[in-house]
Amino acid sequence: WHRVYLLKFEEMLNNVMKRETGKDHNIALPYWDWEHDHKLPDFLNDLTPKMTVEVYSWTRDGNPATPPSQMVPLTVKRFPGVNARPLPTEIQVNDIRNEKSFKNFTILLENGPHGTVHNWVGGKNPHPDPTNPYDDSGEMAILEVAPLDFCFWCHHANLDRIWAEWQKNLE
Repeated sequence: WHRVYLLKFEEMLNNVMKRETGKDHNIALPYWDWEHDHKLPDFLNDLTPKMTVEVYSWTRDGNPATPPSQMVPLTVKRFPGVNARPLPTEIQVNDIRNEKSFKNFTILLENGPHGTVHNWVGGKNPHPDPTNPYDDSGEMAILEVAPLDFCFWCHHANLDRIWAEWQKNLE
């Protein structure tokens, strides 16, 4: 589902630019190659949006929480590597790329690098605000609000790149 999510986001960005400039654009999201670059890309350092978002909550059994949503003011925060597993290495990702089965490939990618990078970027906030339930880590580590951090999109663009490489290796 990440590929469709990225595609729709790129289409939305292109539509906005077409409305603004009157011409077609070919916007593609950049990827962060975290298997080789074990730090956040410099261009993300100051890219920390602040906005109030409607956050939908779910119970552990998959039902909407009560209330099902709330408006939460957020500023993107990151605590890279704080109380998190290290970023995946090329060796680890190559082991996943070498999987022959789609099922095994997707399970290993999702349960390994996908979640690891989310948690590494978000990290743990050493001084959380006790009145804010979304302040114990950075936004990337919180499923409901992770897309607010542009790092989310760069991470998923990299997962998409890895998936494309895996497909090419099957040929």
